[in-house]
Amino acid sequence: MPGIKRLSAIFLALAWVSVAAIAGPLEDGLDAAKRGDYATALKLWHPLAEQGNAEAQIGVGLLYYSGEGVPQDYSEAFKWYLMAAEQGDARAEHIIGIMYSLGQGVQKNDMLGLMWLNLAAAQGEELSQKIRDRQARRMTTEQIAEAQRLAAEWNPKGQFENGLAAYIEGDYATAMKLWRPLAKAGNPHAEYHIGLMYMEGNGVKRNYATALKWYHKAAGHGSAQAKNNIGHMYLKGKGLRKSPRKAAEWFRKAADQGLAGAQYHLAVMYIAGSGVKKNDAEAAKWYLKAAEQGHAIAQLHLGVLYKDGAGVNKDYTQTVKWFTMAAEQGLPDAQFNLALMYGTGRGVPDMEIDFVRAYAWASLAAEQGHKDAKQYLKLISPLMKPGDIDEAKN
Repeated sequence: MPGIKRLSAIFLALAWVSVAAIAGPLEDGLDAAKRGDYATALKLWHPLAEQGNAEAQIGVGLLYYSGEGVPQDYSEAFKWYLMAAEQGDARAEHIIGIMYSLGQGVQKNDMLGLMWLNLAAAQGEELSQKIRDRQARRMTTEQIAEAQRLAAEWNPKGQFENGLAAYIEGDYATAMKLWRPLAKAGNPHAEYHIGLMYMEGNGVKRNYATALKWYHKAAGHGSAQAKNNIGHMYLKGKGLRKSPRKAAEWFRKAADQGLAGAQYHLAVMYIAGSGVKKNDAEAAKWYLKAAEQGHAIAQLHLGVLYKDGAGVNKDYTQTVKWFTMAAEQGLPDAQFNLALMYGTGRGVPDMEIDFVRAYAWASLAAEQGHKDAKQYLKLISPLMKPGDIDEAKN
């Protein structure tokens, strides 16, 4: 549409005003984008954006907004622009204001749109001032006043982190005081954590319906954690009717965003055939994604699949690999299962029985109260050579 194309052109002008003056990956990314090599631009900007660089966040947002080098995704664009806006970048504030006003990547909200345009205008963005004034003409006096109040109270730098520090210390009242203005302005992190407070009854009376409301707000703004928690609420029937099918749908949304916990839970549902058709291969796929991110229980379960040949080809070497990763994170079930592999010589170096390592791993599991590991130590102790136990303990 002509209007959207014009808007995209405005975004280009806004986003790249200062990027061009900066040397290094930012400028290299800009040069790549100018010659149409958007994949390279994304590759250069994305790491910087994840590190909190506002210029790069705007660049990544622009690529997702325009669909250059990546599938067009307004929600993803909104996420990156919001990160820059929360750092006080006037261009990003302007863009977020427009996206709220148009309902692009986020639920349409003229009041929040006006709030963000007010913030950008306050920093001297002339275009923001013009659009703000035009938008205000079709809003009520009350809506304008609320948008102005939100803009006046907006203080993002460090505010969420200060709220998180208060939350960790058990000062829930301070956390809520700091997070609520951010949440009202559409900050997904604040929305999620307020939902969590209502979910757990921290500083407020436990209320699943209110928790769900805030989770949905955060999910609408791209929070993978909120989507994951909505999945758990459907799975357990908290605040709504229990539905494994809907739980799986929400887990998948969070898993697609790369959240390891959601990937693990989606794999569990495929193993059990709960909410989805049982599919061991699909389970293995999601276990692998979570395991590669260091999710210890996923690593253990993936090892079991390789041991049993369920959804993957049986491969004891892979079993030992994943059991070891989980065991090294202190998971007692993984330590015990790894001990069994060494005690039978399966998947281990030279495929030889190694009671010393078996005893060592079983001991670690036993120290954490693993009953089977304690019994296993009694079983293999008589089979070991003099001095082997001392070596294992060392």
